[in-house]
Amino acid sequence: MSRRTKEEAEAALLALIKKLPKVSVERRPRTAKIAVFPPSKSPDSMHALFSRWIDFKHRDIRPSTYRNYVHALKLSLPHLGEKPLKQLTVLDVEALVSAVYQERGPKTAGRVLRVVAWRCGRR
Repeated sequence: MSRRTKEEAEAALLALIKKLPKVSVERRPRTAKIAVFPPSKSPDSMHALFSRWIDFKHRDIRPSTYRNYVHALKLSLPHLGEKPLKQLTVLDVEALVSAVYQERGPKTAGRVLRVVAWRCGRR
């Protein structure tokens, strides 16, 4: 459709837009579950350290980042959770990474290592 002037073309376009049927768009409800980190039993374990750290970080990060951190830390709990802080060694972290690598693959193992290492002060 062509018109002589720009104003005529814009007026014709607006008239066509007004003739279009109104369509309502339904949005899916949000289904993401709230991430919850389980409480620790021992006050001087890695689990307690992770719990305090994630509670502290919660207010400064986006919800999706919080969910990612909680997921990574939950995967580390079976391997490091009840270990006392003073007894944690590099070999413990290496065992964690290799176990997560075997269970979940390299991408998840890398994420877990980054979160645990960042928590322990190694960036």
